[in-house]
Amino acid sequence: MIEITQRNTTTDMGLAEAEDLVQHLEEHLEGDLHNFESRHFFCRVGDNNGRFMHDFNYSSWALTNAHLEYRNGSICIVVTDDEQIHDDIVLSNGNYVNRIQKMDFHEFAESLRELITTYNEMSKKKDREIDSFIDFCTSYRSSKRDQS
Repeated sequence: MIEITQRNTTTDMGLAEAEDLVQHLEEHLEGDLHNFESRHFFCRVGDNNGRFMHDFNYSSWALTNAHLEYRNGSICIVVTDDEQIHDDIVLSNGNYVNRIQKMDFHEFAESLRELITTYNEMSKKKDREIDSFIDFCTSYRSSKRDQS
């Protein structure tokens, strides 16, 4: 007898967890850093041009190459193909997550880890820049007072 094994976890469950994790992380992100991206991973997203399926002008496509991008305080999945068609999926907006059909969750986790590590490094650099600027302002004010 042929039998299909029922899976305990599904892509939908994994995407829901990814969405929750990203929403939690975004609560702690600041929007004052330069935008940057992480390594690429497999993510299949299907889409169409919004016309009815039997319409002469109907067109559909699938994009499979993705990377995470930190963009002004948000984490996005940017999906592309060889023709440089791209689609941005904001993970904290549930309307877009349901368009993801397949994903390599291990590569996604590595990409997210890389993104957060880069964010932390850039945050430390930004803190040093701000501290240096504050020191400059303080020394300028104190030198002005000394001259008076």
